[in-house]
Amino acid sequence: MIRPCDMMVVAMSRLIGDGDTVFHGVSSHMPMIATLLAKKTHAPNAVHLNIPGGVDPVKPALREYTSAGGELWESACAKLPLMEVFDLSMRGGLDVAFLSGVQFDSRGHVNASVIGDYHKPKVRLPGGAGSAVLIPTARRAIIWRTKHDKRTFTGKVDFVTARGNVSDIVTPLCVFTMHEGELILKSVHPTSSIEEVAANTGFPIRYFSIEQTPPPTSEELRALREIDVGYWEDTPWAELERIDPEQLANFSNDSQNWHVPGCESFAEVRERMRKALTDIAEAHPNGTVAVFSHGMAMRIIVGTLQGMTLHEIDKTGHAENTAVAKLEYENGNFNVVFRDDASHLGDDISTIRKQPWVNDPKGFEGGLYYRASGEAGHFDVMHGEEIIGAVSVESCRGGVGTIGEFWLEEDAQKRDLGEKLVGQALSYARSHGCSILSTGRIAKSNLVGLHCAEKWGFHPVCEDAESVTFEKNFEYDEESCWKRLQEVIEK
Repeated sequence: MIRPCDMMVVAMSRLIGDGDTVFHGVSSHMPMIATLLAKKTHAPNAVHLNIPGGVDPVKPALREYTSAGGELWESACAKLPLMEVFDLSMRGGLDVAFLSGVQFDSRGHVNASVIGDYHKPKVRLPGGAGSAVLIPTARRAIIWRTKHDKRTFTGKVDFVTARGNVSDIVTPLCVFTMHEGELILKSVHPTSSIEEVAANTGFPIRYFSIEQTPPPTSEELRALREIDVGYWEDTPWAELERIDPEQLANFSNDSQNWHVPGCESFAEVRERMRKALTDIAEAHPNGTVAVFSHGMAMRIIVGTLQGMTLHEIDKTGHAENTAVAKLEYENGNFNVVFRDDASHLGDDISTIRKQPWVNDPKGFEGGLYYRASGEAGHFDVMHGEEIIGAVSVESCRGGVGTIGEFWLEEDAQKRDLGEKLVGQALSYARSHGCSILSTGRIAKSNLVGLHCAEKWGFHPVCEDAESVTFEKNFEYDEESCWKRLQEVIEK
């Protein structure tokens, strides 16, 4: 079901062009999401500016439902203070400014100052703030408003806070566009009608033709429905154990009561996955389709299709990575033929069974996480607030990443955590375009180092009188992967 809020976000997103410089203000949740959506779909080269001063924040992990939080600054690739945004706009460099107000008329005048007489107002409003500067100077001022009625869209505003350059207005009912100094109805959302727009607008509706706002595409909906775990996003388990122990316990043992502001509930994930699987099945009648997802999501949906409640699903175990479930779909219903089949894995490549958290009553391995030290490729190994080790990748050249610093305290070594450090180094190297991870030279006198390199899957490639260099090739062999997948499906 398409919601009016989805239509508003998608409509605003489509007004952003690839390469546009875009600014949104405070309390502008929808424009923020619309900008992130545009960058994820049709406008990857758009530049995202915001109130905190962040430029192109990278998937901000919002701790609160806000469009002015520090996360937009912390995760930014550059900084541009608000005063510089005003300067940019006045110099003609701001392509789009998302702004709002309280009253609007057919000429695109915006009131954000008072309701009633200016000198004896019924209500005194916050005023123009940045709107009085940005609406006249931005190349395009796009107005958004979550309320559409005759008091909002009126024949004459009580006070003109700003005018000029209003290009479009997006509401829960429709999209207006400015044409020769007058608002023209551009499109009506599929969740509304021309009659509803007319009945809730205080000035005559003009249009060239009655168009419907195109509903969200499957790509747009996927982007909008991506799981965002609120302030949990990118937060290490060990840190969550400290700051949110109750919800962390719920995540593993009481999913029905797990709730983090700004994220989907387990029940919402369940319904979204059921709908997605149904759409896939109905689009491929009499076909065989491979669907890939995360372990927790698969655990939820497979259990649901078996008739389990969330409370019952909590008591089921975690499947191995790459485990297979077979579903059959007929007459609108799914049948789980089998689930969690990992018979294609041997003990040597099993992953889940080796994880200490599997048998932990809390359901996670706390106390260990990585913290970037500030130097590119260098990570401190943390236990709570204590540094217990470090790993770094000193160079990524010619497809080869080379491990530099690598150490763990003795107690951590006894927990066999060294392989996790290799994994962190490998992850960093892969993200920087490498397909080979090198140990660099390991002294032959370092018997523990030599043993661990072989134990962790490295192979000697160079040897001299004093040292041995090992490498680990982690390039994907696509042909072998697909062949193995086909074997599993056929089995």
